[in-house]
Amino acid sequence: MRVVDNIVRVPPNDEVKFDARPGRVAVMVPATEEYMPKWAINQVRQEPEYGVSGRLVALDLGMVKPGLLRVQGFWPSAAIVVVITQAALLFCGTKKPWALPVIGAGEATELKFAGAVTTALFGFQP
Repeated sequence: MRVVDNIVRVPPNDEVKFDARPGRVAVMVPATEEYMPKWAINQVRQEPEYGVSGRLVALDLGMVKPGLLRVQGFWPSAAIVVVITQAALLFCGTKKPWALPVIGAGEATELKFAGAVTTALFGFQP
């Protein structure tokens, strides 16, 4: 999956579910090692139902109101996985037994990114 210039591109794949309509784009994938390491799924203990259905939210962007976007999804690397659910932003890692959660205060919570527009929000270093 690639997101470039506000366009979400998902290569054809029977396992991946893609839903796009005005104000919302969602991509669901199987809860398998091909998409997210099992250790990361297990670390998301704050969300007891996470991955239980056999599917994971790879990306869900939904307009709540003008200027307010709800984001869910996950960004994996070999040793770190960042997961955003409806309840929290979680940092999972191979060197920890559980995810480190960051929980906001509703609409007043902001995630600010200081960097070039061409830079990845979650850029992992080895």
